Amino acid sequence: MREWKKPRYDDLEEAEEEQGGLTKDYVAKMDELMNRVEPMILSVNSSFNMFAAGVEIRPPNERLAQLEQMMNTLMMMAKPTPAYRFRFQNIQGTYNTYKRKWDKLLQDIESGKIKRFAGPKNR
Repeated sequence: MREWKKPRYDDLEEAEEEQGGLTKDYVAKMDELMNRVEPMILSVNSSFNMFAAGVEIRPPNERLAQLEQMMNTLMMMAKPTPAYRFRFQNIQGTYNTYKRKWDKLLQDIESGKIKRFAGPKNR
């Protein structure tokens, strides 16, 4: 995963004045949420790949719902600087790409286009 540098706080202070006073706690919360979302997208993708291969019995719907909730929270938060907007757009683009892939995977499994060979063995 790429390393991301926080914007300088003097940039944030200028943005606070423009945006009506976003606090450093707000920005720290946004940082934490973005840092949690990026690896979670990869984790959910891995879980969907295991489901497609037959290793997992059910799709990771709970984790996907958590990820969607986090993405919705990020979407509703004000972005204090262009750097935060850029980073969010990258995260959102990655999420949307994987979301389309997951939806298509589930659709293909349900329609029978993809056969799951591995999985629990009947004894």
